[in-house]
Amino acid sequence: MWVMYAFLTAFCESIKDVIGKSSSQKTNIYVTAFSVHLFALLLLLPLTLLVGVPIIRPGFWVAILVACF
Repeated sequence: MWVMYAFLTAFCESIKDVIGKSSSQKTNIYVTAFSVHLFALLLLLPLTLLVGVPIIRPGFWVAILVACF
């Protein structure tokens, strides 16, 4: 199951990069970057309100520290 998510994430990231590259040639790079983040916000904000924000446990912060170093 996780392999499918990994491939889907890689595919979506590559499509995002292709769209960003092609649109940055036609528009300002700042407008392109803002648009990518705005569309992501418009997609993820309703999903967050629908699903809810998960509880962050202390093990999360340990994992973040380990991943940073």
